[in-house]
Amino acid sequence: MTDLPRLHAAAAAEHCPQPLWIWTAGQGLCWSNAAASRMDASNLSEWIAARLAADRGDAESSSRVLGIVDGWRIEAVAIPGGDDALPAGGWLINVMRLDTSAEPEDPVTGAIPRGGLDREMDRWLSADGPSCFAVVFVDIDEFKSVNERHGHPAADGVLAEVVRRLQASVRENDIVARYGGDELVLLLASCRPGRDWEAIARRLREALGRPHELPTGEERVGCSLGVAFYDRREPATAAELLHEADRRMYAVKRAGAVG
Repeated sequence: MTDLPRLHAAAAAEHCPQPLWIWTAGQGLCWSNAAASRMDASNLSEWIAARLAADRGDAESSSRVLGIVDGWRIEAVAIPGGDDALPAGGWLINVMRLDTSAEPEDPVTGAIPRGGLDREMDRWLSADGPSCFAVVFVDIDEFKSVNERHGHPAADGVLAEVVRRLQASVRENDIVARYGGDELVLLLASCRPGRDWEAIARRLREALGRPHELPTGEERVGCSLGVAFYDRREPATAAELLHEADRRMYAVKRAGAVG
């Protein structure tokens, strides 16, 4: 009787309409369900290994978005070790076909892309948007050197992890977008100068200050933040807010501080 729930779970996974794999460091893709067996996964195991290795240091993340390949969003969910079948643990690889009618995500980070940010800014600045909010420009310090020392997959993994940490540090109705390169933009609803921003900035500093464990060693990256505030009583355009947040971010970067 003790194995009955496991048998039910195995049967459900086998007949799940979504492609599912189990990946381990020793065997690569070692199991697939019926839906996955109909896909060509010849290059997928190597790609998964590179992405997981580039981002293996965040023990707090039990799941992560690895990226988007050929219209498929690929996620990994950690499987704890200790099971007879998987003594060292592994990852459940979950593949979902993206809804092309929905807003696309940035393929590297899963964040909202530049075009989506423009539409969100228009929505937030409309009559139905929040009466006040903050626009935060985030630039990853020394990102170029991470790319040069550790390679593109590792740098992409760091960038994706920065986005996940930002998403975990803000509220569900806030926006995390990739503006371009290693620059990200946050839209923070009902965030005002003073205590509101200071509390959020502390959370961001703590989250982004944690080290990244890469295959070639531990890496720390700093982030420069620049913030501009919108208040409906003092109208401003999206371009003006982004320009002001960008200007303040570069001022912080030149000063060598975060804030």
